[in-house]
Parts: sequence; structure tokens; C-alpha cells
Amino acid sequence: MNGTRNLFTELIQDDGKASWASLEAVKAHPTHDYAKDQFNINEKSLSTGSARLVAREFADRLNRNPQAVAGLSNHDVTSGLHTLGRWHWEAACQNAAAHLARRIRDDVGFTMNLSGGELAECLDSLAAWNKEIFREASVRLVAYIEASTPHFDTQGGRQVASCLNALGTWHREVACRKLGLRLAATLANDESLRATLDGRQVANCLNGLARWSKEPVCRSAGVHLALRLTTNPVLQNGMNSQEVATCLYALSRWHDDEACMQTCMLLAKRIASDEILRVQFDGHAVAHCLNALANWISDPICADAGRKLAARLANSETLLRQLNGARIATCLGALVAWSEDNACRAAGTQLAKRLSADGLMRHRLHGRYVAVCLHALSTWSDNAACHKAAIQLSRRLASDDMWRRLSPKHVINCLKAMSTLDGGEPCRDAAVKLSQRILADDALRSGLSRQQLTDCCEALAKWDSHEICRHAASQLARLTQSPPQ
Repeated sequence: MNGTRNLFTELIQDDGKASWASLEAVKAHPTHDYAKDQFNINEKSLSTGSARLVAREFADRLNRNPQAVAGLSNHDVTSGLHTLGRWHWEAACQNAAAHLARRIRDDVGFTMNLSGGELAECLDSLAAWNKEIFREASVRLVAYIEASTPHFDTQGGRQVASCLNALGTWHREVACRKLGLRLAATLANDESLRATLDGRQVANCLNGLARWSKEPVCRSAGVHLALRLTTNPVLQNGMNSQEVATCLYALSRWHDDEACMQTCMLLAKRIASDEILRVQFDGHAVAHCLNALANWISDPICADAGRKLAARLANSETLLRQLNGARIATCLGALVAWSEDNACRAAGTQLAKRLSADGLMRHRLHGRYVAVCLHALSTWSDNAACHKAAIQLSRRLASDDMWRRLSPKHVINCLKAMSTLDGGEPCRDAAVKLSQRILADDALRSGLSRQQLTDCCEALAKWDSHEICRHAASQLARLTQSPPQ
């Protein structure tokens, strides 16, 4: 146990910390392939390579002898999580971190002697992994903070930013939400605290606040941070690619607020004018930016930024590989806003090919993402790749129970999309399933607006030779003739 502690402490104090500056961008990116690519570049540095060996050696020792965790000091557990989090995608580091998380969860004395900054760092490190043990350890820390440190949220901007960023990972937890709203209130009401935040900390705060975007206190804090960025060009222009993407995505949650909109316009202008910044975006960042920019599709600056990101997406195989199914759906849902643009069409075609080539990805797509992709791809149905992917998604819709769980909006959008396709049997089978849903779901039918009812009837007309589709259309048509409520 002493050997584990001494090895860890010695290396953390030497090469581990020295290499952190070169790896900071890696830890900021959740896209594992991108992080690995970045590491391969950074590994040319001896200090970086040494730090990775340190983390691996520490992880291997803990994995071989999990009981050694009991011999680590509270401070070493915190620093250990911080170090392992730099290579959070590696299985050995994740397994070792899980042993440390169990110590936090089960050791009632763990939090003794830890400063507010260390508690915040510990929370932030645990958020690098999304498994149950890390959630449980985080909730344990939050409970301690709530019960024992009433002035925890006054210890400085870095601490508040780290905590908000981490709490957002577990935003559905009642305890995390409660502390998050408390920190949001502090941020909204303390101008001097906001003034201490650098670009990364502003981005971390916004990333957390956006998880509870409907809460008035989070909106207020978000607006104040937007104003800080707007009134401080040096701060805004100094943000790196990940920070720009995070701020733009978070602030777009309050797109109806003038201050947030103005800040997003400044960020969009920077994206459109800065080619180096666009090249530095990974797939996750591109998806976030496109999703945000689509809130202002008629704005020339946002359209320009969207087109340039689309061009990057259309011409980067590496970027395409970094996108999972949800992010492909996010990109398609945004790109269709500028469907007439050649760059957006080219990006949509490449995304369609990615979907077509990956059957496992299509199988894992959530129902709403299937609906979003179908809607977008049908817009470019004259393109062979888009048409093929849309038919494949129609087949998935027909062969899975997801049609029972789609929202009314997505039911309509799927029917409208498939009615424009020359899809034959897959589209017909999916339309039959959705017709069954319409007939069986009184709440769905009664909740549709007149325009939605009309759209549904027009889409179902394509399959009026099938009795169930004809019957569903007839039921909806009756509702269009009813007097408005």
C-alpha cells in the first residue's frame, strides 16, 4: 500500500503535473477517437509520454490490488482521480478510477481535511466517467457539501465552475440539481465572482447551467455570463475551440433572450471568420455548433458559419467517424435548415453514407433521432445516398417497437418524410405501424392541431390502398371537420 501511495505521489508531483498543460485539450473532449488522435500527437513530448506511463502504472497497481486504495490519503485519492481522468477513455484508467470512487462512496471519513477546492476537483474528475459507481460517489460528495459546507459556493470562480460542470453530468439527481441551482443563484447575484472567471470557467459554468435551462435562476446566470462575454472581447476571443462550442450551445438554450442572442452572434461571427478555429473543432463540437446556429437560420452570420461547418463535415472523414448516431441526427436536423445550400447538401450526403454503412448505429438510434434523420434525409431524397439511408431508417421504424413511443410531432414528421420517398415495402410497413398507433392513441389524435391533422391525412393518402392507413386518415379527417375547441 505504501508503495502504491509513494509511487503515485512521486509521479504526480513530477512528470504528471508537468504534462497537464499539453493534455488539457484531450481531457476536454469526450470523443475518444479524437482524444486518442490528440494524444498520439502530444505523446512526442517526453513529459506527456511519461505522464501516461505514470497513470497506467498507477492504474495497473490499483487494478491488481484494489485493497491498496485504503492506504491512500484523501488528498491522493483526489489527485489520483484527476490524473486518471486525463486518460478517461482507457479501460485500465476507468477501472482504477472506479476503485477510487468506491472509496469515496463507502468511506464516511473520506471528506475530512479536504478543502472546498479539492472537493470541487474531485466532483469534476468523477464526471469524466458516466457509470453508476461514479454517479454514486458524486452524490455522496454532494450530500457532504450540502450538509457540511454552507459557504462552499463562495470559495471562488474556479471552484464554482468545476462544480457546475460536474453537477450537470448528473443533472437528474435531486441533490445535484439542488446544489447546481444554489451555485447558479450565487453566480447570478455576485458580479465580483463572475469577474474572476476566465474563458474556460465561463464555458464550464454555462455547460452546467444549460442542464437546467428552464430554471429562472439558471437563465439569469446564463444571461449575466453572456453579458460578460459580450462586454469583454479579450475574454471571448481568447477562448479555444471547445470553449466556443460549449458557450454557443449553452447560450442557444436561451435563444429568445437578447443578450444571449447577441453573444451567440459574436461567437458565430468568430466561427465564420476563423478557419483555424473550425479546423480545431472535433465532431462533438461541430454538432453542438450546428445545433445552436440552427436557432437563427435566417441570420446571415449564422448561415455563413453553418455553411462553413458543413463544408468541413463534408470533407473530413475523421470528423465523420467521431460522430455517434445522436450527433449525426443533431447535424442532419440542423443542416436541413439550409437544405438548398450545396455545402449542407454535401454534408448531408456524407452523413447519410455513414448511417447506411453502420447497421449497428442505426439499430441503436433512439426513436426521435430516427425521426429527425428521416425528416432531413427525405429533403434530399433525389440524392441516392440520402434516399438509401432514409429507406433503411424506415425499415428500422417498421421492425422495432419505437413507433409506439414516438411523440405526436415525430409520428407526423415520419409519415410526411416517408410519403415523399419511393420506398416501397419498408415505407408502407412503417406507415401501417404508425397508422395503428394513430387509431389506438386517443390522446395523440385529440392533441393534434388542424394543420397537423391535415398534414397527416395528406401523408397517409400515399397508402390509401391499405385499409388501416385509409381508416387512420378517415379518423383524422373527421377531427378536421369538428368545430374548434
